[in-house]
Amino acid sequence: MEYRPYKPVNLTAAGRDYAVAMVRRHRLLETFLVTTLGYSWDQVHDEADRLEHAASQTLIERIDALLGHPDRDPHGDPIPTVEGHTHRPAHAIRLADAAPDIYRIARVSDADPARLNRFSGHGLRPGQTVRVGEREAGELTISLPGNDQAPLVLAPEETKAIWVSPAASAGLRGPASI
Repeated sequence: MEYRPYKPVNLTAAGRDYAVAMVRRHRLLETFLVTTLGYSWDQVHDEADRLEHAASQTLIERIDALLGHPDRDPHGDPIPTVEGHTHRPAHAIRLADAAPDIYRIARVSDADPARLNRFSGHGLRPGQTVRVGEREAGELTISLPGNDQAPLVLAPEETKAIWVSPAASAGLRGPASI
């Protein structure tokens, strides 16, 4: 790491490799906790923070193999490979920037457990298809396919916590697909 007072920190190649390895450990642990141990996606972040420093490399490799080498964690964040490579959706944008159309949720921020709990209660998870409606006073209306509930109104800060891919790049074909 290169440090200069009041300047940005620049990681060395070794520092970058270490940081990517820690991200990999954290996201694999989150995935393991949700898929294998039954944690909810709003509970896993703090638990994975504690475990990522204690888990051996052998344990992380076995978790990766047990899970079938996943490429995304429960929130849709990419899990780096052993080599440090990640794949991000090419056309993902924040829901806050989405025009009215059909999208697939690519990622949901895990920064706020209460927000994750609210999103989960409405079915807003990675992979879910949503129809984005109009904005009014900064709020955005969305609806979920096959959901008989009223459209959901999201506050501006909520729309900044969800990333979506346009239907065309998500492999969907307009309204008939939902």
